[in-house]
Amino acid sequence: LLFERGGTYTMPSADYIRKSGGIIGAFGTGADPIIQFTSNNPAFFMLSGVGDWTFMDMDFVGVSGFRHMPVTTQFADRSNVLMLRLDVSNTAGCEPTGSGIFMVDCNLSGLVGGGGFVGFYTQHSDHVVAIGNRIYDCSGIEHNIRFQGSTKCVISNNTLYKPANTKHLITIRGRSTLADPAVWSGVWCEHIVISDNDMDVGATTGPSWAAHFGAQNQNSDERTRDVIFERNYVRGNTTTMVCTEASERVTIRNNLLVSGFNGTYQAGVIDVRFRSNAGVPPPSSTYIYNNSIYQVSGAHAYFEAIIVSRDPGAPSTPPTGTVAKNNLVYAPTATGNDYTG
Repeated sequence: LLFERGGTYTMPSADYIRKSGGIIGAFGTGADPIIQFTSNNPAFFMLSGVGDWTFMDMDFVGVSGFRHMPVTTQFADRSNVLMLRLDVSNTAGCEPTGSGIFMVDCNLSGLVGGGGFVGFYTQHSDHVVAIGNRIYDCSGIEHNIRFQGSTKCVISNNTLYKPANTKHLITIRGRSTLADPAVWSGVWCEHIVISDNDMDVGATTGPSWAAHFGAQNQNSDERTRDVIFERNYVRGNTTTMVCTEASERVTIRNNLLVSGFNGTYQAGVIDVRFRSNAGVPPPSSTYIYNNSIYQVSGAHAYFEAIIVSRDPGAPSTPPTGTVAKNNLVYAPTATGNDYTG
């Protein structure tokens, strides 16, 4: 199903797709076809329990700040969804869920819709991939990328900029039961690779982290393990760049981390912490090596490159088995840390 390039097409309501197997894209020459909604519907294209669809070479432009999503899914058994070379602006992000979810070479910017919306969101999915995307300015929604309870995922070679205040560029959450977040599903969120991304938190206020691995809050039993965070260039107006609360085997290596200060002093640039009250085991076997960490001038006078701790309200068991070595740290304007300050 192909739209002619250079044209603008309006949709009065969501298109519910109820058969598997197809491509929606563009033909001809010129600019990608522009797809617009004329009413406040939940999505442009809704996969209703089906899969094997490709969405490519289209420009989704929201009107009147409607909170709709270009591509999303509902019900079970949806798999193999590819979003390729899509432009998305003035609307919410993409939220397909299933197995085999790919977002490749897409450009998302100026997203709107408020709380509850994410640039790229999946829930309880397997084999999820985000490669070569530009997800820019999510201050009108929440996170740039959030994978909730997903396994076997790759986030690589993306440009990510400016989440909403207190939100994150990338957050990897575990999988609790849908009926009760305080009950673990028995399924680990595992085998996650995050590599070679250009990540800039921007001028956010509050505790916005570039990358976070762990449960969505202290009372959710969501368990994560086997995460690799490597070769990323991370910077922005925030102190903490990488926060891991994941349960087992997180490796943070070969990254360049440049920290600033947004007016709210937090913790270390790399923060290994335990804060669960829901039965999640404390972090163990966290490996931090070969990273370069730099604190820019004008940042907070207190500085910690790596901190391993537990929140005061969490159980008494601290993180265990943390290994940090061969990291290069340069903080020429720092005058103290949590202990001296």
